[in-house]
Amino acid sequence: MTTQAETSSHAPGSAGATIREALAAARSGQLDDACAIAERALAGGGDPVPINALLGMVRLDLGEPERAAQHLELAHERRPSDLRIATDLARAFAALERFDDVLKVATRERALGDPTLQLARLRGAVAIQVRDFAAAREALEHVLAAAPKDWESWNNLGNALGGAENFEAAAKAFERALAINPLSPETRMNYANALRELRRFDEAEAIYRKLAAEFPDDVLAIRQLHMLLKDTRRDGEALAAIEEAIKRDPGNVTLMLDLANHLAALQRMSEAEAVYRQALAADPLNAAAFVGLALVHELTNRAAELEPLATQA
Repeated sequence: MTTQAETSSHAPGSAGATIREALAAARSGQLDDACAIAERALAGGGDPVPINALLGMVRLDLGEPERAAQHLELAHERRPSDLRIATDLARAFAALERFDDVLKVATRERALGDPTLQLARLRGAVAIQVRDFAAAREALEHVLAAAPKDWESWNNLGNALGGAENFEAAAKAFERALAINPLSPETRMNYANALRELRRFDEAEAIYRKLAAEFPDDVLAIRQLHMLLKDTRRDGEALAAIEEAIKRDPGNVTLMLDLANHLAALQRMSEAEAVYRQALAADPLNAAAFVGLALVHELTNRAAELEPLATQA
């Protein structure tokens, strides 16, 4: 049974009271209750803009970006100048990997005009994902002019610069990030990758090895180490590195292909073939494994086996 107080607080025009009630529930950790309060008010004819904005914010906190986006799109359509609504909608789109939609909301004008810098940070990070490195750089440099201790933005700026193949500037951006937060594994990896591009192989190798030792269950650093060792013609060490990576993640088809390709390059064709077949057993539709097998057949003068292999592929 609805009480008089409930009827009053959920009546049209009383969005403020509803929002206060829902926010109080959200602050106490009762996120589902906050949504229920707002939904009742919406169904009762409450002001749709602030109520949908609130529902979107809470749904984001609940880890429901799709439902959040639905509410926030309604609010944003009616109030496009509200930067808080725009920011929450951009966050929801980012969580859904709808990167083009993020940039439609986090426009250059909105991002550079947001005093909280949140939209500029989002615009910078997402522009990297769609390879618009110029837009990313502009947004992130705007953030860093106001917040020079923002290590995550320095890291993202390094990614934008690296994406544009300005590896010298990228390395400097990663150095700035690491000066603020020297423990970030992601930034250390990015820095090592930039050093590798700059052919500062000894420095990059030291970082890869340290990361591989610190994170014994992870394969990314040791895979990067494998590629660096290949680049520097240290094939024996490179082979040991990729074999160690596979020990860490035996079912990883990408690592299997790295190993098979390396064995083929070393003319160890029977071993390469066995690993390609292992990759196909794990992923029967893997085109790269079929191509590798075809190459092995061709290089070992087994042309008669190519047609059956093509049929299987």
